[in-house]
Amino acid sequence: DAEMAISDTRQRAEPIDGESDSFRFTVAASDFDVAKSSRLPIEDEKLKSCLEPTPYLDSDVSAVREQAREIVGDETDAYRACAKIRKWIHANMHTRADIGITRSASDVLKSREGVCRDYGILFAALARSVGIPSRIATGLIYTDGAFYYHVWTECYVGEWVPFDATLPTDFVDATHIKLAE
Repeated sequence: DAEMAISDTRQRAEPIDGESDSFRFTVAASDFDVAKSSRLPIEDEKLKSCLEPTPYLDSDVSAVREQAREIVGDETDAYRACAKIRKWIHANMHTRADIGITRSASDVLKSREGVCRDYGILFAALARSVGIPSRIATGLIYTDGAFYYHVWTECYVGEWVPFDATLPTDFVDATHIKLAE
């Protein structure tokens, strides 16, 4: 469905000539210029929905808020705060591939284990609780010679920037193809 093919600042989805249901994705990953980062909290009315708690992104639960404040500390730079959250999740979560249900961030925080979806949910909730607009991105990742379904987080830090807490680095390369947000 052409209406669902996402094109944004990182990727372009173009229909393949003569094929009504096929698209070519071009993904261009680049480092974010930290000098352009917003200050916390980010209070843009257009981003309000990306700051509000939801049943799964329960950023208003005290355990989530307290953990986020502990991770971020007195950091007021939105990008650097996200980098701290990614680093903490990567260091403190453990992969457990047999969790098939979607769980809330507070549940993930308690267990500290899960799949990429759990990493993304926890990241988004922690970010929202300290005033960073965030959303879940789902799509494909190319790794080990094949494509796999994957979830990561995008945070608004002056522009939308992807963060993947399953990775040991803040940079999300062009192997991430977003299909939904």
